[in-house]
Formats: sequence, structure tokens, C-alpha cells
Amino acid sequence: MKNESVTGIDTAVHILLDISGSMTSRIELACAACCSVALALAAIPGISVGVSAFPADHKEDVAATVYPLLQHGKRITNSFAAEAHGSTPMTEALWWVLGMLSTRPEHRKIILVVTGGYPDDPETAKETIAAAQQMGMEVLGIGIDAPVISSMIPISENITDIREPAPAMFRLLQQPLLEKGR
Repeated sequence: MKNESVTGIDTAVHILLDISGSMTSRIELACAACCSVALALAAIPGISVGVSAFPADHKEDVAATVYPLLQHGKRITNSFAAEAHGSTPMTEALWWVLGMLSTRPEHRKIILVVTGGYPDDPETAKETIAAAQQMGMEVLGIGIDAPVISSMIPISENITDIREPAPAMFRLLQQPLLEKGR
């Protein structure tokens, strides 16, 4: 019986954290919230969790859009620390996550986007979200004082209190993770 529930979860969750300039005043708490949620999810048998930030630090790699903070299958060894900077290349970051998740063995794949503003190109971001859904991936969103999130990602929540990212992430993830064998 216990093995059935573990097999039934069989889910990869990837948190995609916006660390653009719009996140400057919220970055520390957003990173801490992502770390807390990742720790909690990693403790659940049958869930693989990963966390990435975008945009990547251009000093390290000029071509990089996404910086993995936690790779799937790895242990969280320290808190996530990131410096807010740059624009919001959400489309490119989503395509990176789609490519990475498409190689994962888990049956279900959930992407949780945490953002503080408009993507550089809202139309292509919407198209990429639609492509993810066509691929069978679930896309959820948390807007931190960014009501545009609801026009981008249908299953989303906008928060205005900076203490709310972790509780909002748990609220959004609760229903998909409790659903049995989609």
C-alpha cells in the first residue's frame, strides 16, 4: 500500500525563480522561500525537486539564461543566494526548463514560476507556457506584487505581502501533488 502512494506521486517539480532587477527588494526572502519549499518537497518520497534562477549571472557565462540553484536528485547543501539583476528572459528560461524536464523519468512534471514583474516578451512567454501544457507539463505561477501573472499563467496567485511566497507556493502545489495518478 505504501509503495502505491510513492509510485503515484512520481513527480518532478521545478521552481523557476526570477532574479531580475524587479526582485531587488524581495530577493532574499524569495530565495529563502524557494529553499524552504524545496526542502519540504525533497523530503517527500516520489518527488524530485529542482530550482533555477533567471537571468543567469552574465559574468560567469555570457550565453547563459538560467542558473541552477538545485539540480534534480541532488541534496540541498546550503541556502539559495542570488543577487537581483538584469531583465526578465522568462521565455528562454522556460524553454531551458522544458528541455531539462523532458529528459526526467518522472511521469508528472510541474513548473512553478516565481516572478516579480513582466517578462521581456509576454507573448512568447505565454506561447511557451502553452507549449509546456501541450507537452503534458503543469505550469503554476506566483507573482510577487505582479498581478500580470494571472494573464500569463492560468493557475497562479499574486501576493503583495513579502512574507507570503512560501505559503503561496505550498497552496498552489498542494492540489496537484494530492491528485492521484493523472
